[in-house]
Amino acid sequence: MRLNTPPSFRDDGNPGSRLRPAARDGDLAREVRRQFEALSDHVPTLGEVARRLAVSERTLRRRLQAQDTSYSELLQEVRRERAETALAQSNLTVDEIAARLGYTETTNFRHAFRRWLGVSPHAFRLQMRRVSRVAGQAA
Repeated sequence: MRLNTPPSFRDDGNPGSRLRPAARDGDLAREVRRQFEALSDHVPTLGEVARRLAVSERTLRRRLQAQDTSYSELLQEVRRERAETALAQSNLTVDEIAARLGYTETTNFRHAFRRWLGVSPHAFRLQMRRVSRVAGQAA
């Protein structure tokens, strides 16, 4: 007896056929980002993401390259977005944010943040708080 599996997830022998249609039709980067979100308790490896998408690591790398991106570029984008949000909307320390983003050393996170935005995490947080206060006074 065969289970009634949605067509986009049926195994027809082609690993790529098990991807969501968006991933097959050229939006694999979005699907990889979804995997980062689904595994928000840790930073998934390339191999882990590939397994969850039912493709080999090599295929995942090749398909992302065809979309002019890579696993590491997508990971850095997600980390940057999460860092900005955490600094602007939480009271977590920079050390706690760095750890949640998968950095083993806070210094590496600080360097990456400065590379992304041109300011330190602390300076960014202060700027966001000032903006938020000004917006609150204007309302």
